[in-house]
Amino acid sequence: MNIVQVKNKSNRIMGIDNSTQSLAYCIFNGKDPESWGEINFTGNNTFERLPDIRKQLESFSKDVEVDIIGIEQTTRVNSQKTAILLAMAAGVVISFLAEKAKVVEVSVSTWQSKTSKPSLSKLEKSAFKKASPGRTASWYKNQFRIQSKQRTIDWVKDTYGVELTSNNIADAFALSAYLANRETIC
Repeated sequence: MNIVQVKNKSNRIMGIDNSTQSLAYCIFNGKDPESWGEINFTGNNTFERLPDIRKQLESFSKDVEVDIIGIEQTTRVNSQKTAILLAMAAGVVISFLAEKAKVVEVSVSTWQSKTSKPSLSKLEKSAFKKASPGRTASWYKNQFRIQSKQRTIDWVKDTYGVELTSNNIADAFALSAYLANRETIC
């Protein structure tokens, strides 16, 4: 395990939330958010988007200087095919960014537990199911995901006064905030 000591609070940290469709980012300068956004990739499928990912990152990174880049650890995927496609896109992103700064991986549950706490409790899930009876398990799962994502968006607004509509940017924001407020980064 690599540990990066945070030498001073002016470290520039970028958290990213990437997929096969886009890369959301948030840059903190010390403990303050500086910039955030989302880069959408073009192409009809992942294979067509892979070259665009590299091109977009090359253009984006010309004006970006950071010390540490935090990425979400992929822990849940719906299928083996999805996992492979995510790994391809993540490989392009990480191989490019690792040339620019120290890359650290953070589990979703770790940054969530220290920031927005978006996971719904068993009691909340039960109450939701009672209020919306007769739905499929996949419908409930999707609704719980939507509610969790909204909690992160709300946390960013409540904590930093920043209104976001993209849950991808909100995730990158919360990941960056988590890393920016650590004394050491593993």
